[in-house]
Amino acid sequence: MIFREGRPEGLAPQRESDHSIRCTICGKMLDMRDLGDVLEHLHGREIEEERHDALTETQRDMHSR
Repeated sequence: MIFREGRPEGLAPQRESDHSIRCTICGKMLDMRDLGDVLEHLHGREIEEERHDALTETQRDMHSR
C-alpha cells in the first residue's frame, strides 16, 4: 500500500497479517503500523530517504495561486 497526500492507494488491508512484514535479517515479524518498533529494528542500518522532485497536483495548485 502506498500513501499519497495522507490517503492510502491500492488495496486496503483485509487481515491483521497484512500490516506485518518479516525482517529479512532476523526473521522477526514487524507490525508496520508501529513506527517505533520498525525504527528500533534497523539492525544498525541507515534509513534510505526517497527523493521527490515532482510536485503533487495539490502542491502545484497552491503555488500557482
